Amino acid sequence: MKVTLEKPVFFSEVIGIISELVSEITMKFNSEGLKIVAIDPTNAAMMLFKLPAAAFSHYEVEREEGIDINLDDFKQVLRRGKQESLSLETKEGKLLVNFGEAKKSFVLSLLDIEGEERKEPELKFSISLKIDSSKFQEAVDDCNVVSDSILFNIGEKGFFLDAKSSLHSASVKLLSETFSESAKSRYSLDYLQKMVKAARLSDDVRVEFSDDYPLRLYYATPQKAELSFILAPRVETD
Repeated sequence: MKVTLEKPVFFSEVIGIISELVSEITMKFNSEGLKIVAIDPTNAAMMLFKLPAAAFSHYEVEREEGIDINLDDFKQVLRRGKQESLSLETKEGKLLVNFGEAKKSFVLSLLDIEGEERKEPELKFSISLKIDSSKFQEAVDDCNVVSDSILFNIGEKGFFLDAKSSLHSASVKLLSETFSESAKSRYSLDYLQKMVKAARLSDDVRVEFSDDYPLRLYYATPQKAELSFILAPRVETD
């Protein structure tokens, strides 16, 4: 297997974001392109990344191949490439990472990640909203100032993100229109703050949720990549 990306900065960004939630991944290459599916150790969050073969300037994949890699190591190597083209090649159980004009080469040992293959769950959402990704990130950061969880609240008065602690509260209205559907669901801000960093990859984010139901955030990048996150709802106990 050997593949090349001419402008890999966005790919390095994606790996950096995913590395805040998991420490190792399997990069699966097949005839359609690259796919990454990973679940954090607490099983609260799932990350999915897809990059079609057409996004690569060179794509030589004879058969489906899974590459198990430590993300901290991979992330540090990708940072050394700056603006150069990036080539990934497997050879003798190693991953060769080469950067174009700089003539830099790195060799990374591969892991052997055990366990069954991760698959995206089938979810049906009652709410699906397209929102400016930077405004959504700012709203999440605003709520993090006062609490460790956030309530997604949509209905006749609009779409709000609300947060509350024993002493403080915050409320941000992201959309003002009236919605016929209403739904409320609470999520962990610790996870969300890491996920919304994907705002630097895409102008918009698709926000999908239902009453006390998982949340899905979907980002589509100009490079034809798709990055999405699924987050379990947070159940408040008395």
